[in-house]
Amino acid sequence: MPGISPTPSSSETPALDASDALEPAASRPPRAMASSTDPCLPQPRSSVRDHSSPIPRGPRQVLPLSDLSGRKQAFLADGHPKTSQRISVETLGKVADGKNGKHQIDIQINGDGTALRQSQANWRVRNGVTPASPDDIYQAVKEISGNLEPIFQEHLTDQHKFTDALNANPALRGVFEEEMAQTVGLSSSEAVHDMTAVLVKAQQEKRAVGYVYTTLNPMEAKGVGKGFGHSDSYIMVSNGRVLNLVPYPTAACDEVRQQLIDKKIPFASADFSSLITPGRPVNMQADAAACGSLAVSQMKEYLKNHAQQLKEHSLVICGLKDMGVGVDFLLPSPEALRYSQAALPLKIANAMVRESGDRAQIEHDGQRYSVATLSGMMRSGTHFETAFGGKLEDLDAFRQRWCAAMDKAEDKRDALNFGAASGVQNGTLAQVSQRHAKLG
Repeated sequence: MPGISPTPSSSETPALDASDALEPAASRPPRAMASSTDPCLPQPRSSVRDHSSPIPRGPRQVLPLSDLSGRKQAFLADGHPKTSQRISVETLGKVADGKNGKHQIDIQINGDGTALRQSQANWRVRNGVTPASPDDIYQAVKEISGNLEPIFQEHLTDQHKFTDALNANPALRGVFEEEMAQTVGLSSSEAVHDMTAVLVKAQQEKRAVGYVYTTLNPMEAKGVGKGFGHSDSYIMVSNGRVLNLVPYPTAACDEVRQQLIDKKIPFASADFSSLITPGRPVNMQADAAACGSLAVSQMKEYLKNHAQQLKEHSLVICGLKDMGVGVDFLLPSPEALRYSQAALPLKIANAMVRESGDRAQIEHDGQRYSVATLSGMMRSGTHFETAFGGKLEDLDAFRQRWCAAMDKAEDKRDALNFGAASGVQNGTLAQVSQRHAKLG
C-alpha cells in the first residue's frame, strides 16, 4: 500500500502502483476511446444540459526551460537522483505554515494543536516513564531515537551506560518522558473529534480548511506527533462535507472514513479504485516517501485563490453504489492531479471527463480498463454537485473548463518528468518534496 512502511518504525511503503511511473510523452498509449452508447439505458432524468461530445486533448506544449522557475531549472540541472524525500511531522508543519502565509489559506497538521497537546498530556498520566524500569525506558527511547534531540543520543549507545546515567541523574527520566510524549499523536477517534471541530469552523467562516492526520503505523491507526509518519489529507468544506484527497487502503483512512459516516457527515473520496473494470487499487502515491508533500501540495492548490479549484475544477458525484454506503466520489482538479506520481489516476480522470459515450476504455501497463464517463452518468440520472455544494447546472461547460485546465497541468507535469528508466515517478512531486525537506 502506498505510504505504509514495511518496517514498524516507518509508515510508508512502496506503493502497489510502482509500475505507474509516468511514461515519456512519446511512448504513452492513446488516450481513452469512448464505447458506443447503450440504447437500453433509461432516458435522461437530469436537468443538466447534455451536449455529449468528446473533448480531445489539445496539442502538447513542450515548455522551454526559460518558462520554468529558477528552482525548477536548478532541479533539472542537478545531477542528483530525482526522487521524492520523506519529511517529518515537524517539517510538514513548517511547510504548511509557509503555504498558509503565502496564500492566505488554512492547512492544519493534526489540528491547531489543542487536541494533540491533550493527547500527549493523557499519555504522560497513563504511560509516563516515572514508574518504569531503566531497561523499559531504554527500549522505549530506542524506538524514537531518530527523533530525539542530538544531545541525548550519547545516552543510547550502550544500555548499561544508559542505565547508569539514568540512575545517577533521575532528572533524565523527565527529559526522556517529554521526548517520548512529543511523539504521541492522535488516535483515529481523537482525530475525527478534532476534524469535526474544524468542520464547524469551516462552516462558521464560510471557507475550506485543510487537515492532515499523521500516523506512525496506519495499519494500526496509531497517531504520531513528531518524527516520520504517514499523512492522510482532508479538506473540510463550508457546506458540511469532508473531502478525502488521497485515499489509502489503511486502517487509519478506513477508521476515519467510517467514523465520519457514522456521524452522518457527508464524505467524498478521490478513490478511483472501485470505478474501473476490472477493479484494482489506484493510488496517486507510487513511492515510499511522498505522502506528506503530496498532501500539502494538493491542499495548497485546492485552497488558494479562495478555493477556486474546489469551486470550478472539482466535482462531487453523488450516490455511486461502487463507492460504498455514505461515500461520494470526488473528481480531483487537474492542478491537484499534476502532483500524482502514478499515471493511472490521470488516465482515468481524462477518460471520465473527455469522452462522451456511456463508458470509455483505458490502456495502462498492458491492461485494458473500462470506466463510466460523466456524460454517461448524467444520462443515467446521476447527481452532480460542486465541492461546496449546489447543483451543477451545465456539465458541458464544466467538462470544457476541466479539460482546458488539464491540458495545461499535463504540460507542466511533463516538463519535470524523466521517464520510467530513471526511476522517477513524477518530477513535479520530487522537486517540491526535496524543497520541503530542506526546511527540516
